[in-house]
Amino acid sequence: MLLEDYMIDEAFESIREEIMSAWEHSDNTDVAARETAYLSLKLLSRLRNYFESIVTTGEFSKSEKREARYN
Repeated sequence: MLLEDYMIDEAFESIREEIMSAWEHSDNTDVAARETAYLSLKLLSRLRNYFESIVTTGEFSKSEKREARYN
């Protein structure tokens, strides 16, 4: 199954680790860098959820599209 493909899982985890590293190594006064890392993590999570939904169901329902747009 596509969702069980280790390469996909590894890709998402690698991106997450890069974002976390950027956050951990940001200067304590660099609010913009930390905010960017936070938003990147949120976006990565949304992307993964969307990807999993598309692969699992084959489509994204209208209510999920509406909800995803506002989260």
